[in-house]
Amino acid sequence: MGAFVIALAMEKWNLYWRIAITIIAAIGTNMDRIVLGFMVATGFLSMWISNTATAMMMIPIGLAIINQVADALKDDA
Repeated sequence: MGAFVIALAMEKWNLYWRIAITIIAAIGTNMDRIVLGFMVATGFLSMWISNTATAMMMIPIGLAIINQVADALKDDA
């Protein structure tokens, strides 16, 4: 239940978008590095909260990363 509340709070304040942009800015748009950044962010969050809560929080972050990369690829084409 707490994981849902945390995920909803992240969506309300657009924290997931800030995290996604920070990950992409730090590692670039190479697909292998994006996966690495996603894994590092998940591991970092998992150190302090349960794995279920981490998974719930990473869903909007993952979707934001996918949208950001898709927009970057459209701009390049």
